[in-house]
Amino acid sequence: MNPNNIQPEDLISDETFVAWFRQTDPVHITYWDNWIAEHPESKGDVEAAVQLLKLLDLQEVRPAHAETLKASGRLMAAITEEKVIPLYRRKTFIWTSAAAAAVVIFFVSFLFRGTSTTQYITLAGETKTVDLPDGSRVILNANSSLRVAAGREVWLEGEGFFSIKPNTHPMGFIVHANKVDVEVLGTEFNVKQRSEQTTVVLKSGKVRLTMDEKKINMAPGDLVAYSDHTGKIDRKVVNANIYAAWKEGQMIFENASIREIAGILEENYGVKVEITDSALYGKEFNGVFPTNNSNILFKALSKAYNLDIDSTGATIRIKSR
Repeated sequence: MNPNNIQPEDLISDETFVAWFRQTDPVHITYWDNWIAEHPESKGDVEAAVQLLKLLDLQEVRPAHAETLKASGRLMAAITEEKVIPLYRRKTFIWTSAAAAAVVIFFVSFLFRGTSTTQYITLAGETKTVDLPDGSRVILNANSSLRVAAGREVWLEGEGFFSIKPNTHPMGFIVHANKVDVEVLGTEFNVKQRSEQTTVVLKSGKVRLTMDEKKINMAPGDLVAYSDHTGKIDRKVVNANIYAAWKEGQMIFENASIREIAGILEENYGVKVEITDSALYGKEFNGVFPTNNSNILFKALSKAYNLDIDSTGATIRIKSR
């Protein structure tokens, strides 16, 4: 099959590809695994064909949006004016009106990609667990949002901890965090996208990052930080548990500066932190504190560095005594 001219409809009309998709023939599975690995430029068409076959497997077709309904109506009208040619000629594969509708909705989803996703949002001081259709799980930190598309692809703003279920398909799982794409097969990792920086910390497994066409393969314990503004990439080995402690209701600080702590408070609680004495910026602090009671942290900071910490409304002021 020529990868330069391949289309999703060509793939789903190929019996060997369908056998690969259904995992029913070892010979065809091996052939298509190798073909996909050798032709990465066809990944989009393969993914589109996989999604279409999944839709055709559904017993009921559910339009997701009013615009989708209107567009599918127009396309269905056009389809009924032409002879429908079966795409797959096995006797056990019969095109029904539901299957035709599935094709319509599949292609309409590309036209209305922005309306075919589900979005999850957390407020200040709130965390949320999101179970994805493929069995994977995402825990969202405060002030974050997760947009989930069909298949194994999500868009993150804020911070989330991902536990990705391994998948037999070579498509993997993709997290888009501003200008950083995280590709995984089965692993646990934390992604933080705040302001102009994206930070990925890998707890277990393997992931590959793509940033401005540069790729980095991460190992467990790696931290990679990417600056959206400058394009600078920093990489180091860390204790991954510290960066994901928030999902257990904890804030863990290990040689964290007061300025870094102030930034975390602003990101997660939607407050403004004012440090009146710049000499305090570099002061380092260690400890474990609950995320639901910031007063415990304030008391510890105040005692450690003889500080006055005043919380008024959405503003926290830190100054030396």
